[in-house]
Amino acid sequence: MTASPLRLFVFATLLSLLPMCRPVAKGCDRYAMITIINQTPYRVDYTYSWGADGGESSGVIKPHETRWHAWTFAYPDQNYAPFFYMQPDGDNGWYKLRSFYSPDTDSSNGRIYYIRWDRENQRFYMVGKLYAD
Repeated sequence: MTASPLRLFVFATLLSLLPMCRPVAKGCDRYAMITIINQTPYRVDYTYSWGADGGESSGVIKPHETRWHAWTFAYPDQNYAPFFYMQPDGDNGWYKLRSFYSPDTDSSNGRIYYIRWDRENQRFYMVGKLYAD
């Protein structure tokens, strides 16, 4: 018994889709993570967005508190995320921050940035941790 051309075409089409249908492995990166630690005795209100053209949102970090933000990939191991833009209230500029990729939204997996207070200039500033522990 020989296969019909239609059956061969359907089989070949389904076979070509297999790479896109791979199961999600337990360690696949699914998120881009940013972790922000407020090292000041002040409440910090801020505006943020994922990407320069992303919708802006607002957030609050209480004194000595940690907040994280996650970008969800379109598919596992996509390993692309836009920059995270953040502007503390009262600051004229935006901080353009990079993220770390992570399989989950555990805040310890995010790229860490610290908010500090500049007493001389009376304003907040950010310092990024350059490596993961």
